[in-house]
Amino acid sequence: MKTNILKSAVLASILAMTACTTQIVEINPDLDNGLALGQGEDIIRIALTNTTNTRAARPIGTSKAENNVNRIAFKFLTNGTTEAEGISLEGVIEENTGNVIEKFGKSEGNILELPNDYDGSEICVKFSGLKKGSYKIIAYGYNYTSNNDTSDAFPYKISTPEQVGSNYLYKVTEVSTVQEIFAGCNEGTYIGVNQHGKFQTIPEITLMRQVAGLLAYFKEAPVFVNNTKVAKITVSTKAKVNAFYFPASLLDNSIYNGAAPESGTWQQNEYVNLLTFDMTNAENYNSNYLNKGDFYTFGNQDDDFLMAEGMNKINGLQCKENTLFGSCFLLAFPSHYDFGIAQYNCATLNICYWDVNENLIKSVPLRNGGSEDDSLNTNSYQYNILCNNFYSIGTKKALESDDESEDKPLSIDEPSGYDYAKVSINSNWDDIHDLVN
Repeated sequence: MKTNILKSAVLASILAMTACTTQIVEINPDLDNGLALGQGEDIIRIALTNTTNTRAARPIGTSKAENNVNRIAFKFLTNGTTEAEGISLEGVIEENTGNVIEKFGKSEGNILELPNDYDGSEICVKFSGLKKGSYKIIAYGYNYTSNNDTSDAFPYKISTPEQVGSNYLYKVTEVSTVQEIFAGCNEGTYIGVNQHGKFQTIPEITLMRQVAGLLAYFKEAPVFVNNTKVAKITVSTKAKVNAFYFPASLLDNSIYNGAAPESGTWQQNEYVNLLTFDMTNAENYNSNYLNKGDFYTFGNQDDDFLMAEGMNKINGLQCKENTLFGSCFLLAFPSHYDFGIAQYNCATLNICYWDVNENLIKSVPLRNGGSEDDSLNTNSYQYNILCNNFYSIGTKKALESDDESEDKPLSIDEPSGYDYAKVSINSNWDDIHDLVN
């Protein structure tokens, strides 16, 4: 999903996942619009459409897209790495009167604070201090919570931009928990500002989600696989990425905004578990009457399904009984890579079954389209993790409904279950990957 800073909106509706645009526009002081624009001042028009009701850090409850952006930050670069000084966000004003709308706040560092009741309608954000010259304008949207430990409440630590190819990008390193952000900048050359502090051309900025999404919805979790009792089921990869660049649109290939480590490699022989389901929490895990072909049940949970480890309860989430549900955000790969070679022998994403001693019982590669006869090193298995793509293993479209037509958990019974898993990228994102096991 992409959002243009054109003449309408600054962020895409993640809830409806339709494209919308925001434009940084040049205001003509001769027009009778009630704005008293002095030298060195200009206005950016911003609209955030189809916002969600909550502003808390959002979990992923379904493959339907949402956003809970409540901060938009702006950076003005005079060259690749230097941030312009003296430019200040004055606030949101009424277009006809120029009066400041008090409910929109501002924070140090040109950060716009969106109120809880903001309905997504177009707003005018006023800046002062623009001087004659040229600028690269970068904007990024994110969710603020009081738990953020950075000075500007941005969920990641960033340093000065660094050169990647022919452009300069911000780099986020040491990412442990991936959160959803949006970022973009004016395309092409730097934007000129004239002696009146007005943009010489209309800057156009596209804000795009800078991370990927993953959802797993399973049924028929087997008690035994290969005659061994299953203690843990995971969705895993052999890629370990903990850094990324933004805005991705400045990269030569914007779908690969993950950052490779400065030394070593991001591909490894050991699995990285993205989602983990602990079968020892099953209602019947310690039963003395379990047989080959039996499934785990979860009637002893708060709900009659099991969520992945580390996930907080999602209000209103309803799943079919005795299913597994998990979701998270992921960082994109730094480049294309084939994990089907003998050294790794797996797909991009895999379902793994583990025994009580953490020994791997079996791994099942997840396929994205193609045919079950495809070899492991074909694109159907080596689809990579891409920026702003959603990977759905099983179908979960409705939050508060278990309608069979909407929600279809994937059977993960082994060895009698499927031998592939469907991955889908929801159309509300850039692409849909239906994974199958």
